[in-house]
Amino acid sequence: MTKHLMISAAAAIMLGVSTAAFAAGSGSGGSGRSGDSSATDHGCKKGEVFNKKAMKCQKAESGVLPDEDLYQQGRSLAKKGYYDWALTVFAAIQNQDDPRVLNYIGYSHRKAGRLDIGITYYRKALALNPNFVLAREYLG
Repeated sequence: MTKHLMISAAAAIMLGVSTAAFAAGSGSGGSGRSGDSSATDHGCKKGEVFNKKAMKCQKAESGVLPDEDLYQQGRSLAKKGYYDWALTVFAAIQNQDDPRVLNYIGYSHRKAGRLDIGITYYRKALALNPNFVLAREYLG
């Protein structure tokens, strides 16, 4: 009986550690990148992004922030369910041929109920990078 309890305790500890490790690396939260928070975290209105340098919300327009910052904020908005707002942010990105951008445009359309449009964007992302796993996953 004591051996059984020790095995059970060890299993419980290992499960707790693996669960914590999964939560830390699952990707459900932020990636730790500086631009990963969304405009909602800073009280911005729909159609705006947060400019960390200016410390204020600004209209999502091309050139207002570097593409990477716009991508991270758009991705965060999409993951939080603000699909149309995310699309506005993605539209401000200068490099519209980035498979990551095309993928999240597709994701936003698909989650907003526009499946056919979403699939079109996943295919565009895969045409640029046939090995882009996330687009393949969402398309599948």
